[in-house]
Amino acid sequence: MFNLVFWAAGPLSRTADAHYFCQVWPYSQQIGVLSLKHWNQVSASTYPEFGDAIYNWNTSPTAAYFQYGDQYNWQVHSVNTDYGNTGWAGYTVVHGSCGSATDASVLLNDYFLVGYSYYARRHVEAHELGHALTLDHAPSGYASVMLASDYTYWAVAQHDIDDMNARYPR
Repeated sequence: MFNLVFWAAGPLSRTADAHYFCQVWPYSQQIGVLSLKHWNQVSASTYPEFGDAIYNWNTSPTAAYFQYGDQYNWQVHSVNTDYGNTGWAGYTVVHGSCGSATDASVLLNDYFLVGYSYYARRHVEAHELGHALTLDHAPSGYASVMLASDYTYWAVAQHDIDDMNARYPR
């Protein structure tokens, strides 16, 4: 088992312009929903838009769905704290091996995010949740929340939907 850090480059699949890493969540196309238990420890008073980012993924025309989890029962864990001047506002690690994701951690860095606008924070949050869904950075030129440093897109865009549907067909 290894940890795949999405901030760094990694093994990509570029089938039909899809951009994602080799890890994949267990998924049944017959059910058509990728339901991940999410333990959310992100401060609602500091980041009220985090719920909007989750809602945006949950209501997108994809298999993605984050449901309630807790400290004893989760697959995706999100937390915010001041990690210091690390160079990253958000950081996601998916644990497992190629073909089998087991859990993911989404870290939001207060050091940078508290000074960001609502839309820049929402971009980082939706972007990191996309990594938790095993999506990679979109290359420049695409309209995508998965662009690494372009906060223009703060909501799930068509390219993100296409990548999710290529990854987890419905």
